[in-house]
Amino acid sequence: MKFRKKKLYSLEEIRAMSIAFGQPLQKREYAKFILIPFMCFAGLTYLLFHYWWMAILAGLIGGSYGWFYQLRRKVKNDYEMAAYLERNRFLNNMTQLLTNDDMPLIEAISACAQYAEGELKQKLIDLQITLVDSDEKEIVKAFKSLRNAYKNDVQFDQYIEQLGIMFVEGRTSILTLKDTKDYHNKVLLKQQRFIEDKQQHKKDFRTMILYSIGFIVGIMLSFTLKKYVDIYAHALVGMIANTVYLSIIFYVYHQFNQRYFDDAVTEVRI
Repeated sequence: MKFRKKKLYSLEEIRAMSIAFGQPLQKREYAKFILIPFMCFAGLTYLLFHYWWMAILAGLIGGSYGWFYQLRRKVKNDYEMAAYLERNRFLNNMTQLLTNDDMPLIEAISACAQYAEGELKQKLIDLQITLVDSDEKEIVKAFKSLRNAYKNDVQFDQYIEQLGIMFVEGRTSILTLKDTKDYHNKVLLKQQRFIEDKQQHKKDFRTMILYSIGFIVGIMLSFTLKKYVDIYAHALVGMIANTVYLSIIFYVYHQFNQRYFDDAVTEVRI
């Protein structure tokens, strides 16, 4: 397993990620990550406090949260998943080509590079060029550079290491390549199931929030609206209680998002 650190990607990096595999974010996607948090934060705050200025302020906080945190995490996750799928396809195609004993490694890499997408395509082309007209030292360096670019993908790292050994030392460890490829496939399936499970957790979380809001509405219905506002919402006790409640909701919401947007199943976070 590899260790990874959190990184706050810039807007330029986010845009580059969103178009790397030919599927740029649409305007409605940008709007969704601003408007939905804005309306949710503003609506809940107004429901609790019955002050428009507080609702608008909370809505601006929610919209900023959606833009600066949720949108970036969503694009980053989509990019990393697409890149992982691309590396998985490379491993499968490469292994299939190398089962033919007459297939030179350079030709196999060239064939895979033609069908690759994203940043992996250019890296494979660069590797192919190095293999054609460089000495052994440069070739070893090229394979190491490709490994370092994807060091968090343990099986891909091992696979590229084995390819380097095959090319430099002339070994034909096709069985080892197959084992590494098969394990990469298993990790991919595990990650896909993990993502599917999180969709159900997302539904459960939304249900929990709705029940929480329903509880508040129930309290309001036990009074008239005017009594709720005068006796509770605008009273000091109500203001403090609602502030604590809103803070807890946001904390739980943020904790949920941290887990929801974490798709890594083979990495350890520090």
